[in-house]
Amino acid sequence: MAKSNTARITRAEAQPAVRAKAQSTPADLDRLIHERVRLAIVSALAVRDKLTFNELKALLKTSDGNLSVHARKLEEAERLFGDLREMSDKGIPIIVEGREDEKALRSLNVNGTIHCLKASGESRFSFVDKLTGKEDVIILTDFDREGRELRLWLYEELTRRKIRTDDKLWRRIRALVKAEIHAVEELPSFLKTVKTRALDFG
Repeated sequence: MAKSNTARITRAEAQPAVRAKAQSTPADLDRLIHERVRLAIVSALAVRDKLTFNELKALLKTSDGNLSVHARKLEEAERLFGDLREMSDKGIPIIVEGREDEKALRSLNVNGTIHCLKASGESRFSFVDKLTGKEDVIILTDFDREGRELRLWLYEELTRRKIRTDDKLWRRIRALVKAEIHAVEELPSFLKTVKTRALDFG
């Protein structure tokens, strides 16, 4: 899928970060006000409520190398969750482990069918039996050891049943979050943290 630049920083997200800095020491406040990139971002968002990172780059007359690594991480996160929402909207069901994982995805505007493997207490095989007839599924188990093992089992079992099984999004998300989180239910808080870091630009 072609890379896009849809991740956005909004005025509402920028303001709390500025207020938090303002409560720090005078030295911190002075550094905040006189740091060119950060001040320029706040100024830009005072005029336009939302800007993409490419738009910010053009306005600030800066290069990719000067953009925060956290800003680029946020852009990748937005792209990943956008891909997940798009596939879900096309009717491809998502397999997660529990209800809290489902709740987390709903909070990220994933509105399609989500199957919770552990919610009913049935066996793995009984769960997979219910997916018979599906053409495609997305596996999104947790990122800890148990989740990794469960992903492999699901992939092999569903593939054996001739169901096209996508675990690419799982692998892309795991590569993004690394060791910061271990469960799907933590994804909303992870995204919020990345947004905060992106606004910090340092």
